Amino acid sequence: MIVTIVLGKIIYGNDATELTSYVAHAESKTTHSGASATAISSGEWTALKIGLTSPTLPANCVDLNPSQFLRFKNAGKRSGSVAKSFTDPLTGNVITYQRGDRTRDATLDKWDVARYQELVGRVAPWGTHGATNRDHLLADSINQTMYRQGNNPYGVHSPSELKREAFAMTVSGKHHREGSSTYGGRVQAIKQQHANNPTVGAHSEIEAMLEHKNDPNNRPTNKSTLRVEMVGAYAYLYKCLVEQGVIVGTPVTDAMLINYLRAAVAADDGQWRIDPAHVGVVAKASAVTRSGTKWAV
Repeated sequence: MIVTIVLGKIIYGNDATELTSYVAHAESKTTHSGASATAISSGEWTALKIGLTSPTLPANCVDLNPSQFLRFKNAGKRSGSVAKSFTDPLTGNVITYQRGDRTRDATLDKWDVARYQELVGRVAPWGTHGATNRDHLLADSINQTMYRQGNNPYGVHSPSELKREAFAMTVSGKHHREGSSTYGGRVQAIKQQHANNPTVGAHSEIEAMLEHKNDPNNRPTNKSTLRVEMVGAYAYLYKCLVEQGVIVGTPVTDAMLINYLRAAVAADDGQWRIDPAHVGVVAKASAVTRSGTKWAV
């Protein structure tokens, strides 16, 4: 399965022809005049056409095997989905999956993305208290600075409501403390800059977390622990922020996420770090480790 990202939209197909056909499908289904709620703006339309018809399209894509695609596509999402299927280009087998609704579950998966209020008060995969953090992105203090400046994309009426409604991710407390550019007092040096330009700020905050896991120098084993699911969750968070109007999608952030997805695929050990049962996939075995459960499918 070939995957690319254009302005936060995750677009995929079995080959480049299927990717380029997205433009034709979009053109037939919706206006791009900017006059309706379903419209694709002129800027988005131009980016889609460039991103999906450029001769350099293969350089903007990552080739995922079926397991990697399922892990990437469903990471971070707590809401259910209809049954979906795709054909494995190598075997010709039709693979069907359906994500269950976990919005009322008492437990979380790694890298779950939701409103902050939907992530607190639940059992998280790295244990309780300091082992698990719910990481606002943009950081809460940056969102609050934007709010005081009159930038209110969440449409809230108070600072406390903003904290509850803003998007966040379930992350390892260790990863948050070591990798985040906004953890604790670090945010003070960049808070105003990110509040003035949240699109650049979100890019920087996402990249810091992904690069920390990608850099083997941060591991005693000298190996990258960047995971396909982690990149998938950040891609989903990016999409949520774009759709909420907190930031705008950019080719720079698209490319950054694709590059980290490519790195995660290169370091992949084939293990699932999100529960495959949540998308209707049966695991052959599982193992509980200090960093959470791993499943073999």
